[in-house]
Amino acid sequence: MRCFQKASPFFLAMLAFSGCTQPQDSKLFGLDTQKSNLEISLPYEIESVDILGNLHIPKGIIAELANEDTAFLEDLYRTVLKINKADGLSSLEGPQQEITLVVVIPGNFGPESAFGDEMRPDGEPLARFQELEKQWRVEFGIPGDQPLPALQTIHVPGSRSVWLQDVGEFAGIRLKDKTNAVPGFLDLQYVGPKIDMTVAKKIMEIFKLPSMVLSNYEADEPTADGNRGGNLEGTHENVPLVGNNMTPRMKAEIARLTKATPIEVKADWLMVGHVDEFLMFIPSADDCGGALVHADPLEALDLIRTKGSRVGGDIGWDSMKKGFEDLVKPGSRAKKKLEPSDYDFSRELPIGDDGQVEFGHWAIYKNVEAAKHIREGVAAIRSASRCLNKIVPIPMFFGMGPDVSEYDLDTPLSAWGGLANGISLRGHVVLPEITMTRFQDLARDRIGEVLGGADKVHFVNAQWYEMQYGSAHCATQVVREPGLKFVPPPLK
Repeated sequence: MRCFQKASPFFLAMLAFSGCTQPQDSKLFGLDTQKSNLEISLPYEIESVDILGNLHIPKGIIAELANEDTAFLEDLYRTVLKINKADGLSSLEGPQQEITLVVVIPGNFGPESAFGDEMRPDGEPLARFQELEKQWRVEFGIPGDQPLPALQTIHVPGSRSVWLQDVGEFAGIRLKDKTNAVPGFLDLQYVGPKIDMTVAKKIMEIFKLPSMVLSNYEADEPTADGNRGGNLEGTHENVPLVGNNMTPRMKAEIARLTKATPIEVKADWLMVGHVDEFLMFIPSADDCGGALVHADPLEALDLIRTKGSRVGGDIGWDSMKKGFEDLVKPGSRAKKKLEPSDYDFSRELPIGDDGQVEFGHWAIYKNVEAAKHIREGVAAIRSASRCLNKIVPIPMFFGMGPDVSEYDLDTPLSAWGGLANGISLRGHVVLPEITMTRFQDLARDRIGEVLGGADKVHFVNAQWYEMQYGSAHCATQVVREPGLKFVPPPLK
């Protein structure tokens, strides 16, 4: 079998199983025929790749049975059934196709399942899912000889990463001299070049996709947090959105594949550092077709300062109160909404008995800085968009990660309630339940206003993922149709 020794001006398909080695001047990604099921003659050239944004029609949503706590899967399945019923979805394809939940069942619960370094016995996830299946049959009145509606499973050996979003992105791949984009998967191989692609291949079979997998052949690049799937999203106009911590070579490759200049926003202020932690696109019934939802730490601080514990949750109210007393300028204390300029950080922040900056002072300083970064990112997206009329701020507070005990002014942040880390499914949005109920209510009302009703906003228990530096979007993948976008009905 012939090896290709030179990259074409376009993206040259590479035969991964042929024993060909990647030449030094070749590109970062290539067609991986071991992971693809295309019935098409090779070689051929890829014209471009579309990073599919949240407006594209969803075929299915993928989630993993991550550990013994099945609350997330239970809520997600009920939500999928509710959306299918509300939107009258029953077709196998087209604009009214049913959304299917695909549950990945690993052979065992591995280290990422919150059991430390312990590897649990084989068969536990399957046994737990079988219990869940029985529960659903009773709940929905489905006999044992009938399949559960809108549900598929994929069984894989061993343990896997639970962060399905980070593995890559489903994409539309345009072949040269072909009219329509082919459904495909951009495999970012964030756990290394030998990742088991059983899941991607099974997804293709379940949805009968003539798909192909484009794999990252660079062994070193995937180890960078900034190169993971959560740090590569598509805007409502299918323009790639990336964090500033994506490596230059990966960023250049995304630009070459998509034939678009990626919109870059600062994300390295976060512990994980992914754009999906604070930015999300949803459909909107206007000329632009999409709206931008973003985290607003300044509003979160305003609510904490003025409402106190009525916000919900527990973030150390006494420490926060003392921080506001010390850091808000005297002339600004009567204001309900503060700007960064209303805070005074000119003095050194006080050190507590533990030798670290007082928590309230630290949190206020860090959230004001985060708000500046997010505002700059929103401005960059607005500037790069052809049409973007609706921008929806959601109060979100950022603090230390769950396992961070030592911190200073350089410590990166983690969301305490990832309301911008949601899942967009047609004209519905799925968000994590959080303890800060005031923030949650505002998110429901504001997103619901764009979608046409608060009933279009659904909440799921993503607490386990929240404790692992992620949330609902990080834990899932959505398979979308390259050629079909959801068109929101006019708002009443």
